[in-house]
Amino acid sequence: MVIVTATEPPASRSRSRRRPRLIATDLDGTLLHDDKSVSDRTVAALAAAEVAGIEVFFVTG
Repeated sequence: MVIVTATEPPASRSRSRRRPRLIATDLDGTLLHDDKSVSDRTVAALAAAEVAGIEVFFVTG
């Protein structure tokens, strides 16, 4: 999985912690298994991103 993130502008973040604002992930073979299922760990990670206010974009080629 390749994660590309955009961070908050320098003036609004602490130097010790950068918080991503965006996660872009491929689908087939990365987020989805061959049978099109998604692991519990991935579901939990996506839910945590949503709670944190991080936008998730699904991309595919």
